[in-house]
Parts: sequence; C-alpha cells; structure tokens
Amino acid sequence: MDTKRNPKRPRVNEENSSRDPAFYFDDGNIILSAKDADECIVYFRVHRSILTKHSPVFKDMFTMPLPQDEDQYDGAPLVEMAGDSADALRSLVALLYDPECTSEILESADFATRMYHPVVLAKKYQIDWIPKMAASHLTKLWPGSLVGWDRIADI
Repeated sequence: MDTKRNPKRPRVNEENSSRDPAFYFDDGNIILSAKDADECIVYFRVHRSILTKHSPVFKDMFTMPLPQDEDQYDGAPLVEMAGDSADALRSLVALLYDPECTSEILESADFATRMYHPVVLAKKYQIDWIPKMAASHLTKLWPGSLVGWDRIADI
C-alpha cells in the first residue's frame, strides 16, 4: 500500500514559537503567523471579520475555498504572513482592533517611527485609512507651504 503524504511545512518547534500576548484571542477564528527579529514564529489568533472589514485583500483571501489539507494551529486555519515581521503585524493589528489608539500614536514624539510599519502593511493589504491618516497628520506637523509654517509659528 502506497502511503504518500502531501508535502507540508515542517512541524513548528514550540520552543521557537510563541503566542502574541496582546492579540491571541480565544474566540479568534484565524491564525496569522510571522517571524520576529530572532526568527521565532509569533502566532496571532484574530478575527476574520476584523481583517475583512478593513482590507479587501484579506476579504478576497478568506472568500476563497480553503484546501482540504490546509495548515492549522490550535484548531484554526493558519496563514503564514510571508515577508511581514511579527512587530509590523502587531502594530497593524493594534490599529485594526483599536483605531482610537491612533490618537495616542499621533501625539507621540516618535510618531513617524511608530507609523512606519502600519503604513507599509496597510499599503500591502489595501487598508486605505491608515496611510491617509498618517499623511494628514504629517501635513499638520510639517506644512507644505510658507503660509502653513507661518501659522505654526504664530501658535
């Protein structure tokens, strides 16, 4: 009897993986995985509805039929976020789950640094409101005209 197995990704070494402490929801129905700076896999258990609400890319991804031998982790479908770092994914997911946290980011001295990863991933996944919000705030901080700079100087 020939028992050929479908080639799959190798099993994850649990020592080289972890669940994201902020974004691993018991009732989440999709697992996103990304590697951190140490090449360890970080799992995010999130909700498809949140991702699809903000992103047509995720919406299209999740409307496609899932293959019979799809990868799973902890009983939920697993999507490897190839090319996305765990830190970048965490910063994007934070904005998707709590858009109000943007006000705290906007008021921070390191605004540009903190918004870099969310903007890059937002463009990749077509989440238009994040780059628009960042650009709007940058325009307020650094006006594109002399009149705008004069207004700031008068404050």
